[in-house]
Amino acid sequence: METIHYLPGKTRAEEESVLALGFFDGVHIAHRDLLCSARQKANEIGLPFGIFTFVSDTGIKSTVPRLYSDSDKLT
Repeated sequence: METIHYLPGKTRAEEESVLALGFFDGVHIAHRDLLCSARQKANEIGLPFGIFTFVSDTGIKSTVPRLYSDSDKLT
């Protein structure tokens, strides 16, 4: 697994891929469905699959208690 840290204003365009985008603080059944669908689509079209998530200090869902720390989400 490779962890890529996105920084605003920076680009990283090496190859096309299929990404599942979400906060993913815990993976419930709808998250699993999304991840499975994205992986299946990536396999169908022959592209790498990845997950794009957000660190806790972005302000996204800032009022919701965290189930996992940022480091937990990477494992």
